[in-house]
Amino acid sequence: MQELAHKLGLAAANFVQILAPARIVLSGPVINLGLPFLDLFEQSLRRYQLPWLPPIPAVYGGDAVLAAAQGTALLVFQRSWQS
Repeated sequence: MQELAHKLGLAAANFVQILAPARIVLSGPVINLGLPFLDLFEQSLRRYQLPWLPPIPAVYGGDAVLAAAQGTALLVFQRSWQS
């Protein structure tokens, strides 16, 4: 569980530094790992995130397909309004 949280936290930190999301939503099978996994994930995320960026909260989502679709739509919507 620690290794998975470490690797996902590292990947999420890279994602945060590139796309600057408001939060990280985890879904799918990792939801079954509970709050201890979420805590480990957030520790890893904070360790690898650039220090001048604000902390990004991580939460568990529900339906993986719906969460991915909503996140993508929100990202596209935000980017289109900024340009």
